[in-house]
Amino acid sequence: MNELENMVREDRFIDFRNVFRRNSRNDKFRSNLQQVYNRYSALSKKFFELNPDELNRLAFVVSAACVSRGLAMSQIRKILNLINSIKRNIDKSSNYDISKDRMKLKYMLAYITASHQGKIEPFMLIVSDDVIPKLTPENFPHFYDFVQAMVAYHKFLGGKD
Repeated sequence: MNELENMVREDRFIDFRNVFRRNSRNDKFRSNLQQVYNRYSALSKKFFELNPDELNRLAFVVSAACVSRGLAMSQIRKILNLINSIKRNIDKSSNYDISKDRMKLKYMLAYITASHQGKIEPFMLIVSDDVIPKLTPENFPHFYDFVQAMVAYHKFLGGKD
């Protein structure tokens, strides 16, 4: 286990951010970050079973991977708008049909990944096959919290607007 993974596991996000800001362009750092991402990405298989701390760590690692690739918030604005719209619709109706939204999330993520040189790929790989197909109005708040945490950590790590 490398030092970056220890920082994540111990919730030392400020220490991680300091190291990240100094070394994000360093190839060895990127390799270590990729190893951390690879270990945490396995959590996507049990995404809806993750406790809040595990979900938070996963969001942090995915954000770090996206920021290291140069992802700007403006590049995922459509996804964020769709997710917020889904949340509003679920909040309005107790029997909301989320099936069209699942399909739209998948194809929008695929498009954004392709059109922005894979900068959002770490997020897409986590949610596309293991999370989005299982989204329901009941478990959507878990996904929503994950995305909100990712957005916050994107900013925290110095990601572009």
